[in-house]
Amino acid sequence: MKKSLRKAASPERARLRKVMRKLAREQLRPLREEILRTGSGLDVLRAISVCAMRDVVMPEWLAIEFMKRYRSVTHARVASWDEAFGRPYPKGAHLSTLRTERKMAPEVYRAVNALRRSGKGIGKMLFEEVGEKLGLSATQTDRLYYQEKRLQERLPRTLPRKS
Repeated sequence: MKKSLRKAASPERARLRKVMRKLAREQLRPLREEILRTGSGLDVLRAISVCAMRDVVMPEWLAIEFMKRYRSVTHARVASWDEAFGRPYPKGAHLSTLRTERKMAPEVYRAVNALRRSGKGIGKMLFEEVGEKLGLSATQTDRLYYQEKRLQERLPRTLPRKS
């Protein structure tokens, strides 16, 4: 029975892997451009994360970028991983605040968009209303909404079409 289930799942698994590879390419393209433009070590790590999440082999350009930074630490050309890849958070950042913001940003984004779909215009009153429901100030709501909006705009909008 198990063999027949594996055989039946195999074409579906192959289609899923194809979709994952396509999504990975779509996500890696802007990261590569950003790495080339800014030299961002954090974007190198983000790109590796995309490969790991999508179960794809990292492209050669990414392997080269990673190894350049990795070897800079292991060969004592820089003193820390932060020097090689960049600080993950600004100096003095409070991790509890960052965790809360990371959790709240998608909730803010959904709530603002729900009210916008119901006909409300975007502005201070809308952010006050959403903020009151979520226990945030209008300013925090505004900032988290636009932060999440920028993130959402970078994500692929749809699954690739079957070819």
